[in-house]
Amino acid sequence: MPEAELVANRPRYTSSHAKREPLALVLDRLGRHQIVTLEAAPPLVSSAPSGDLLFADVVFEAKIGAYLKATQEWAPADQAPPAERHFIRKKRRARLFEARPDVT
Repeated sequence: MPEAELVANRPRYTSSHAKREPLALVLDRLGRHQIVTLEAAPPLVSSAPSGDLLFADVVFEAKIGAYLKATQEWAPADQAPPAERHFIRKKRRARLFEARPDVT
C-alpha cells in the first residue's frame, strides 16, 4: 500500500479498526508488483450553500434517522421532552445552591 494513500485515508483506517469493520480493498495486478488500495470513498456532494464539498453517507444518515425516531418513542407522552426535563432539574438544583449561605 502506498504511503501517500495511507496518510490520506488514515481516518477511514482508524475508524474501521476501532469499529472492527472490514474495509473494501482493490487489488491492482498490473505491473511487476501487486498493489492494494482502498475502494473509492463515499461520493462527495455539494449540499452546503457556499458550495463546499461534504461527505454524504446515505446508509449512516438513515441509521441515525431511525435511531432518533426510536428515541422519540421512548419519551413519555404525558411529560415534557427529555432535554426540557433535564434543564428544569438543573434550574432547581442551581436555585438550591444559590439559596445556601456562603460559608467561607
